[in-house]
Amino acid sequence: MASPASIRSNNPGAMWDGPSSRKFGSTRYDVIGGGNHIAVFDDPVNGAAAQFDLMSRKYTGRPLSSAISEWSGGNNVSSYLAGIQKETGLSPGTVVTPEMMRDPKIAVPLARAMAQHEAGQAYPLNDQQWADAFARANGGAPVAVAASAEQQPAVAATSQPAPAPVQVAAAQPAAEPTTLDSVLRSLTPAEAPTPQQPAAQTAPAALPELPQTMRRPVDLSRLRQVLASRARLGTGVA
Repeated sequence: MASPASIRSNNPGAMWDGPSSRKFGSTRYDVIGGGNHIAVFDDPVNGAAAQFDLMSRKYTGRPLSSAISEWSGGNNVSSYLAGIQKETGLSPGTVVTPEMMRDPKIAVPLARAMAQHEAGQAYPLNDQQWADAFARANGGAPVAVAASAEQQPAVAATSQPAPAPVQVAAAQPAAEPTTLDSVLRSLTPAEAPTPQQPAAQTAPAALPELPQTMRRPVDLSRLRQVLASRARLGTGVA
């Protein structure tokens, strides 16, 4: 028993010869039942790519029922549409849009369902071959598949050196203002001799230098006047 014409000619959509078939390498056609032409391809991937191309160019912008009626030449339209709906979920009233034909999740199942009807059996193209055909029809661009979050490669964060801790200087106590009391306190020896220690054994503490503001020249003339006054009053100096 001869294989179906669409399989023999590597033409999944059983397309006639024309611009789309020639675009993907077909150089001849066969004549089949009813005098219909069927383009012949060197390999079925090119035949499937031509199928995608023709659907995108001439069969969008209208309901699926209208597109399939023209594609099949009016033959077995009801069973054709029923098979497509069973395989893809697309109803006869679904409008075929250019966006749908650019979406492999819609275009590939549709083309595969059409190929199954044309051959009367599952067409011998695997998933990768259908994907390759879709890519060829769309300029050779690979089919983009969005990766899940788990599949995305982890991007290593650029390590940044930890900032050096800021050195905060310890608060210094405010300098005590120079007052008469503070000067007097500074005149007290740090280690005064205890009563049990002879005073002779203790070296006198060195007096601190007085602040600049307290250095005043001694007025000897005033001192002579005070002594003279006390002498006149009969008060001597002890």
